[in-house]
Parts: sequence; structure tokens; C-alpha cells
Amino acid sequence: MRVESSAERRSSERQSASRSLRFEVPQQIDSARQKRASWGGHSARANAKAMSRRQCKSARKSKDCMIPGCVKGARSRGLCKRHGGGKRCTFSGCARSDQGGGFCIAHGGGKRCATEGCKNSAQSRGRCKSHGGGKRCRAEGCAKSSQGGGFCRGHGAGRASKVKTANILF
Repeated sequence: MRVESSAERRSSERQSASRSLRFEVPQQIDSARQKRASWGGHSARANAKAMSRRQCKSARKSKDCMIPGCVKGARSRGLCKRHGGGKRCTFSGCARSDQGGGFCIAHGGGKRCATEGCKNSAQSRGRCKSHGGGKRCRAEGCAKSSQGGGFCRGHGAGRASKVKTANILF
């Protein structure tokens, strides 16, 4: 004959107590739950599947590039963009990556600066760096483009210890 331990006895008591605490859900509440679960005419299972596809990239399992030492995510063929994954420029003999429209930047792909006559690539706000696109220097009164750390070269970008702090806004 088997003797129950005190831990097993407590576990079985908890299970029997939880069984006795179950109650019937009123019909109104149950139908409200079904309405909430059904979204856009789809079942709760279909909605859960759709939500899992919408997870942020860090939550999804992504494959890394197969090149040893590379930690970037693979685009296609097991390779990152740098090592040949993703779409390629369709210009004859070019192996660079596609930047939009089927071409690399050199062959006309990607967005161009909105300033008339400028053929440079747009950084932000539809303009290249020389026409106001991209991040600007954080120093007061400076309109040059940021080169690193939020500052232009004249205000300390690239220099670790010699930063001009007289006109810097914080």
C-alpha cells in the first residue's frame, strides 16, 4: 500500500478545491467574449496567427548571415545584404545591392535630392546632406551636417577629447 506524502496531499487538496470553485459563465458575458475574440469576421485562432506575424523583428527568430563572423540578419540565400543577400542591381555587370527601382545608387536607384539640378541621394526630408537633408550639427547656430556624435567636424566630430563646448546646446 502506497502512503501519500504531505506535498502530494496538499497538491490533491488544491486541485479538488479549484474544481469546486468553478462556476458557470453567464450567457451575456460569454457572448461578449466571443464578439471580442472575433475581429473582422475572423476566428480568434486566425487573429492570433496574424498577430504573431506582426511581432517586432527582435521578437522573431531571424537567421544570421552564413559568413563566419558576420552577425547581420540574412536577407536571401542565407546571406546578409553586404555578402550578397537581398535584391541586386539589375544594371549589366553590377553586383551592388538594389536601393529601390531595381538599381543601386550609382545606376539611378533610391530617392534623389529634391533640389533642382542635384543628382545626389536624398538623406532625409527629401534632400541630400549639402541641401539640408540628414542630421544637423547640435552646436548653436551651426547648420552643417552631423558627422558623428551629433556634431560637425568643426565642433568635434571624430575627436574624442577636444570638443568645443562653448556654443553647444543641451
